[in-house]
Amino acid sequence: MSKTVQKAKPRAGAAVYDTIREMAIEYRFRPGEKIIENDLAAVLGVSRTPVREALNRLVNEGLIQFERNHGFSCRTLSAEDVFFLAEARRDIELTMLPKVIARAREDELSSLKSYCVSILDTVAVLPPCELAKADEAFHNRLSDFTRNTVTASIVRNISARIRFIRKIQIEGQRERSDVFNRYIQLTEALLQRDEKTAVEIMAHVLRFDQSDAEAVLKEGLGRIYLDKINFDVSMAP
Repeated sequence: MSKTVQKAKPRAGAAVYDTIREMAIEYRFRPGEKIIENDLAAVLGVSRTPVREALNRLVNEGLIQFERNHGFSCRTLSAEDVFFLAEARRDIELTMLPKVIARAREDELSSLKSYCVSILDTVAVLPPCELAKADEAFHNRLSDFTRNTVTASIVRNISARIRFIRKIQIEGQRERSDVFNRYIQLTEALLQRDEKTAVEIMAHVLRFDQSDAEAVLKEGLGRIYLDKINFDVSMAP
């Protein structure tokens, strides 16, 4: 079990769900690794009940896997998984932009632009995990402007499932500021109700093909297993 799990403080109820959810999103378990409820409950300092409830909820969200006679395990990570998640995100977010233009208030879009500017001001010093969370927050807030709670829920689910990949993508860009500069341009286009420009910018930001999926997967798996190896070594007697 990973370093993050070992350092977790005793928690109960909704906080148990939040903790395990973050662990699943960040692949603090290895892909395919069996999750032992009793062990996880002991580490978190809680009973087995809130752990099981959290794991069942995360199965429904696609962040944890469950197989009869095998139990809970960390979701797998393949190039196909990565590509299809990215493709679904792109398709959904491109089609939601006209609704954002039609339904979002000017003050909401201005606030979102200000948020991007604030991130851009600190982008050079933000850790990749925080940068990925900021990226996720941008897309989630944008989905809220559709006024469609179903769309917003789908976007949030995909954003969580793809955050680990986005972290690697953003960190790997030549200039970490590039993505948030584009988000600022996107919000400006939305403020002007310029659908064509907004769609072009979003399509550029979310472009992702099979070769990208394979490259990100290779980097992602390397990080997951290197972190585990480093932890194992540091814990050796």
